Amino acid sequence: MKIELKRLHSPDIIDLKSFKPEEENNFSFLLQFFVGIEDEEGEETFSLEVCSPAWIEDNYDIDDVLIGRHHIIIQQYNYDKLLKFIVGLIDKCPGDNWNDITNKLSRFGLYEFEDYIEYKEKGR
Repeated sequence: MKIELKRLHSPDIIDLKSFKPEEENNFSFLLQFFVGIEDEEGEETFSLEVCSPAWIEDNYDIDDVLIGRHHIIIQQYNYDKLLKFIVGLIDKCPGDNWNDITNKLSRFGLYEFEDYIEYKEKGR
C-alpha cells in the first residue's frame, strides 16, 4: 500500500511557504501533516511541534528533562527542507494495511486516532 502527503497545515501560521519567524533561530509552532493512500481520496492527520534549539533553551530550564517525541528540531525555518523531510518520513512508512502505516507514522507525529477506543454498547 503506497501512501502520500496530501497537505501540510499549521493552525498557528497562515502560509507555511512564506512564513518568516520573528526571530530567525528562535521559533515553535504546531504542524499537521495529512496522509492518505496514493491517488485516492481521504486523509488522516498527524501533528508535531516544529521548533528550534534556541526556542528549547529559552523555554526550558537547565534541569528540565525532555522527550523529543512528536517534535522536529531545526536550526532555521525552511519550508522546502521541512517538506522534503516529511515526505521522506512518509516514504519510509509503507505497509500492507492502513493500521501498519499509521503505527509507523505515529512514531513521528501524534496520530489523530491515537489511543482511540471504539465505543460499544452493552450486549452488542
